[in-house]
Amino acid sequence: MSEVIIFKPKNELVYSKNLEEFINFSKNTLSILSDNPNWAWSSLSWEGIGSFTKHGYKVNYKNMHKAPSEAFMSPAFTEFSKAFIRYRLSTQGGKVIHFLAPLRALEEALLCVIGADDITKSNSTVFDEAAANIRLYTEVKTARYDHGRRLQIISEFISEKLLAPPLTWVSPFSSVKRYNSRLDRNSKDRSSSKLPSETALNALAEIFALDPHDAQARFTSSYAALLMCAPSRVSEVLSLSVNCLYEEKDAKGNTQLGLRWHAKKGGGTGVKYVPSSMQEIAREAVRRLSELSEHGREVAKWYEENDGAFFRPESLRNIPDDFPLSRHQMCVLLNVSTNNTKGKNEIVRQYLRNHPEIYEKMKSNGGVITFEDINKVSRDALPADFPYIDKSIGLKWSGSLFCYRLNELHHKPVRRYELWMPSGQTFNSNIRKTPNRQTIFEKFGYKELDGSEISISSHQFRHYLNTLAQKGAVGELDVAKWSGRANIHQNNVYNHMTDDDYLDRVAKSEIMVSIGSPLAKIKEKDFNAPVTVADLDAATTGHDRIAHVTEFGFCVHDFAFSPCQKCADCLNCSEQVCIKGDDEKLERIKSQRDLLSKQLRNAIQAENDDIWGANRWVTHQSRTLERLDNLIHILESGHVEEGAVVRLRNDFEDTPVQRELRKPSNTGTPPPLSLESIRKLL
Repeated sequence: MSEVIIFKPKNELVYSKNLEEFINFSKNTLSILSDNPNWAWSSLSWEGIGSFTKHGYKVNYKNMHKAPSEAFMSPAFTEFSKAFIRYRLSTQGGKVIHFLAPLRALEEALLCVIGADDITKSNSTVFDEAAANIRLYTEVKTARYDHGRRLQIISEFISEKLLAPPLTWVSPFSSVKRYNSRLDRNSKDRSSSKLPSETALNALAEIFALDPHDAQARFTSSYAALLMCAPSRVSEVLSLSVNCLYEEKDAKGNTQLGLRWHAKKGGGTGVKYVPSSMQEIAREAVRRLSELSEHGREVAKWYEENDGAFFRPESLRNIPDDFPLSRHQMCVLLNVSTNNTKGKNEIVRQYLRNHPEIYEKMKSNGGVITFEDINKVSRDALPADFPYIDKSIGLKWSGSLFCYRLNELHHKPVRRYELWMPSGQTFNSNIRKTPNRQTIFEKFGYKELDGSEISISSHQFRHYLNTLAQKGAVGELDVAKWSGRANIHQNNVYNHMTDDDYLDRVAKSEIMVSIGSPLAKIKEKDFNAPVTVADLDAATTGHDRIAHVTEFGFCVHDFAFSPCQKCADCLNCSEQVCIKGDDEKLERIKSQRDLLSKQLRNAIQAENDDIWGANRWVTHQSRTLERLDNLIHILESGHVEEGAVVRLRNDFEDTPVQRELRKPSNTGTPPPLSLESIRKLL
């Protein structure tokens, strides 16, 4: 019986060819992840990246050899997944491990719908099935949204690179509001849990002021001080170099201090300026951390400049590499002091147990250990990318603020020749209460006011500073840039101002000209009947005039004096009056805010693309958006009575009349304007 050959259309051949070339490109051309055996292409698990497994199997880099073969993705789909991960990491960066869940859902969908793991046969039905798998994988709505968003990125990538027939697929999972930071009691409780307690902050401040000699306390209090200087992710602090401080003069000639920063998640590289009240704290924190890492940087510099040589204590510098080391010399090398011969032997034996390769050589060599043996261990223990910690930003171990020797922050003997860097978990474990671990608060005897143990997390500092910035009426764009955030709309997640905070801020900034006008006067009238300026209690003349009805409220401008100076821009006008309780017009204001948010995103994208004039739109729309947020919050606040009249001042308001009045004369004072001059101007 002759073999049946299935005919393949040309377009299918094109997609298959493109997929083959894409995999070859990622595998053989892209250098990222290719220079380390832990990220070998043939491996089914990449250390720190993730495992190419099906859903339901927990496999990591260390135990992947024990996992059954059915735990892993099919070979063809694994090749695509590896290529996609490597390409994404090369072009976009970020935590590519988050793409593994949607990739697993996609493979399962292909096998279910198509009956094969062929990515070139992807279509909308396949991605719908993948979304259904995600719905089964997790009940958490926020996780579903995140996985769906990444699944949509994969679908767009497949279409863009012509790896399958073009498709337009949108994730069915809608954006989930993480929580409301101001209104109901549950939301307020959740917001409060995101902030460190005042007791914890005061305790850290006192510990820092004590300048403890304990290395761990010194590290923790200084690390916390830097987190209080600028809103940061805990891992971003670890990217600071020893010369991270940056000074420059501002327009008034005052010295401003900043930290050279490398923000994660697309925030970019730049300088984060430190508030004036924290500048000396920042300098002192950097000085203390620099002292702690001085010896570690010395070791790193040695290894960097002396390829193949071993870093030794001063007393052992003149001993040849192949000279047998005595037990006393081994103890000096391990930084352990003891005069007991039995104790010395036990220390050396314990060291050898941790390094079986030396132990086996010692046994076959008559018990002899040399510097050459120790050097091999120390060189093998160096980080994979040494001398770099992060090659993308040029940060070397010898220049890092956090380059330590092993056990530098512990009470164990410091391993003089072995480098070590703390992680975010190192800091968190010192401030967050966990079983069998003493926090810095317990060590110094601090507790909450109710007697409970103090326990906070590093990310609470970031929430705290963002909330302080919002209370200080810092612009949304400035808050995002200060936080190293690529999207200003993420500010809301870190803003934990209460409704009282908002009202206090508005009152202090004098943004409100009039609020709480007579409720009875407004409610007695049918809104279709004329409303006078007197009813609105507007601070203007001609109270018997009829107020003009607008899309959002009422206009109290006197058109007998001049035409409208803010035509079609009512919400930025100080003569616009809104009424608390007019739900229809409140919805219009909200719709306008949503439209403006979209326009601001487009303007920010245009600014990033260096389109001329876009920065002016970003400034204008940012101010308008902040104004609308304040207005909506006041109109929805339970602290403002129904029927109250709200009128906002606009400190940035600009009209032709105001521009003319600001023009200086030759004497430096505004010229007198006659009535005739004003008429000509208008």
